[in-house]
Amino acid sequence: MTKLKNRLCNAYVPNSNSKSKFFGFDLCTMREELDIGGGTQIVQIKTAEEFLNDYNAVDDVFYRIHGLYKQDNYREGEKKIYQETKRKFIIDFFHIEQAKTFLSDLTGMRVNIYSY
Repeated sequence: MTKLKNRLCNAYVPNSNSKSKFFGFDLCTMREELDIGGGTQIVQIKTAEEFLNDYNAVDDVFYRIHGLYKQDNYREGEKKIYQETKRKFIIDFFHIEQAKTFLSDLTGMRVNIYSY
């Protein structure tokens, strides 16, 4: 594949708003790749090896933001038995600077990303 402009970047940003259901936000590198059935699939890129192995890539990577929250799980008529961390999709960006600005605006915190 040709040299693409976006870089690998995976980050966690804590949420300073105590009234929010989200305790933090994930910034994940994603890529659309060809699948075996002839279609495409969106996959999360976690390592440099996965990032460099772009043979099946359809386009450049993009950045997805998820909100992280805890969900309490109960059995019928009983107390809480455990909490589960869940992710909720928020938005995709094609440029890391846009994702960084969005997270800064959302949390009110300065966001520093050093891996791109």
